[in-house]
Order: sequence, then structure tokens, then C-alpha cells
Amino acid sequence: MEKELLAWLESLNLTKQEAEILAFIMVKGQATVNEISEGLGIARPHVYTALKNLWAKGFIAKSSSRPAVYNALPSIDALRMRVKELSEWYERMLSVVESLASRVSLPERAVFIEGGNAFLTHLVNDVSKAKTLVWIALPRLSIAGKSLETALYSARSRGVDVRVAACDYGLLKRFPSSPNFYRYVEPPPPFVLAVVDSTSYFSPATVDFLPGGIVTRSPQIVREYKAYFEHIWSEDYLHTVHKIRVRSPREVY
Repeated sequence: MEKELLAWLESLNLTKQEAEILAFIMVKGQATVNEISEGLGIARPHVYTALKNLWAKGFIAKSSSRPAVYNALPSIDALRMRVKELSEWYERMLSVVESLASRVSLPERAVFIEGGNAFLTHLVNDVSKAKTLVWIALPRLSIAGKSLETALYSARSRGVDVRVAACDYGLLKRFPSSPNFYRYVEPPPPFVLAVVDSTSYFSPATVDFLPGGIVTRSPQIVREYKAYFEHIWSEDYLHTVHKIRVRSPREVY
């Protein structure tokens, strides 16, 4: 607990010594310079300097007795104010970063994103901001984790055309009847293929592994991905699978 407290105090722009001394006073309730110096192994001149800074910042109070006794009673209000100031600052900086990021667009050329987690993070972020359509084919929805599923439901609630094609019978069983945004396909697609507005995603995949993938805004590739997805989505795909099964000879052992 004390380690977490120290880390938190340092995150509020206190020096390491200031955080150690303030935490020491908080734990003991009150302390003199000698007690702090002996308890933490910090030289008295450094203790005096840190206490002076903490007092100036409103974190501690000092008695008029000799030797002086320091307590951390004022620290609650001071810490609450510091947390509020930092929270407002973080929000402002986040707005600045979002504003800068909105000016950057993905080039039409393909960009390779290494690692399945990074690939899925990009995909989920785009789905969360989708305005017109999200079409995605994948082995199972669970390969992408709960965050993608949540983003898909959120997109549907915004009126986005969401379609999911997967070999995921577990997902199908959640609903009393087959949902209109989901198409059960088999065998499982050995890839993740997605079109989110004007961006396309592709990654080879198994039912539980993604190595990373390619993201592009090339209009031609997006059109071809959409055409392929529409084939998967259509009844023609089901008829094709059925014909293959009928025509394929059974293996004899």
C-alpha cells in the first residue's frame, strides 16, 4: 500500500523525498524532523527543505511547539485540488492530441500493422467512429475480444450498417432467432476481412491467433473487399458451399 501511495504522490508532481516524507507523516499521523530523518534515513537539511516545500504547497501543518511537530491534516484538500488540476490538464492535452490526430489521414497505400493486438486496436477504433458501414468476416467474434463486440453494438445503435460473417455458433445461441446483422458461415474464414466506411482491413487468422495485418484506403481494394464480402453475405455463398459438398467425393478408408 505504501509503495502505491508513494507512486501516486509522485505522480502529483511531488519529488521522491517530498512524497516519502508526506507518506511517512500520513502513516504516523504526525512526526518531528528527527523522527522523519531517522525513520527514512534522510539527512536533516534535506528533511527541512522538503518540509518547507510541502508546507508552502499546503500539504502539511506545523505546530508552534519545540521541537515542531508536522501533520498532514491539510493534505486532503491540497491533494484534491491537485488531482482536479491535473485531471483538467489531462483532458485539455487529450483534446489537443485528438485534434492533431484528426488532421492525419491514412494514406491510400497499404500500411502493415505488426501484431494482432495492434491490428485489432486500430480496427476497434475505426469501428467506434464508423458513420456508414462496418462489414467484417472472421473465424469467430471472440478472436477480437469484448472491445470489438461492444464497438459493433454501439455502431448499430448509431444506425451504422453492421454485418458480421463468422463461424461462431456460440454467438448465434445468444439470440432467440438469427439476428439480421449476423451470418453464420462455414468453414471458418481463415482471415479477418473488414470494411469500415472507406477503410479496409485484412489479416490471416486462425480461430485464436492474429499475426497482424494490412490496412488501406485504396478505393479499388475497398470496392473489391466489399464485393467479396457481399458474396459471403449472400445466399449464393450458401448454395456454393452446398454444391461443393454434394460434388466432393467422400474419402474411403
